[in-house]
Amino acid sequence: MIETLLKTRKLMVLAIVMLLAACNESTDLEDSLIENYVDQSIFELQAEGNMGKFGCVELVFPVTLVYPDETEGEVGSYEEMREAIVAWKEANPDARFRPKLAFPFEVVTEDGEMLTIEDASDKRQLRRRCVRNFFDRHDFRGHRHRGKKCFSLTFPLSIAYPDETVVEYEDRAALKAALRQWKADNPDADVRPMLSFPITVQLEDETTQEVGSKEELQALKETCSGS
Repeated sequence: MIETLLKTRKLMVLAIVMLLAACNESTDLEDSLIENYVDQSIFELQAEGNMGKFGCVELVFPVTLVYPDETEGEVGSYEEMREAIVAWKEANPDARFRPKLAFPFEVVTEDGEMLTIEDASDKRQLRRRCVRNFFDRHDFRGHRHRGKKCFSLTFPLSIAYPDETVVEYEDRAALKAALRQWKADNPDADVRPMLSFPITVQLEDETTQEVGSKEELQALKETCSGS
């Protein structure tokens, strides 16, 4: 009787251990699938315009993400982007398609040009104008451990327009509104608004650096991308 009871208890303990192991394994697999989804999402968002640390341009946040279910959400950094995509995927575990950037959005080039990207055609041109081919030589695996940005703009900052006026902006919202209005008023312009140097940028480690010229900005981007 006692032996039978002991054997039953041992079997119960073994069953519980196996169940816990199976649950942990299932959770680990689910976490891995979510991480891969997020890595691929951010990798593809950057690759489409050759953006970020390894590309030729930097996103000007905030930007809006459009999810596969057509819901939208604004994010103010790559860290917020990652958190938002994780949360959406956890709420939509069966989703196969990935979020996209909503148009319009702004980027700053390594020459200091400020560009408003209005549609898919603009985004394709953005990628074609970049000579760096990091995204052609790599895939999304491990992208969570790579840096996402070379630098971000700090405010206030000034923009020099083609008519030689220089305007200072206190925040990103004011800058984005002005750039979009300028683009609407000058749809065929070949010369675009430029950063007015010197500027201060925030680096990936959250330190700041003063950049005194277009050439210094180009050098910074080359250092970030490993060129």
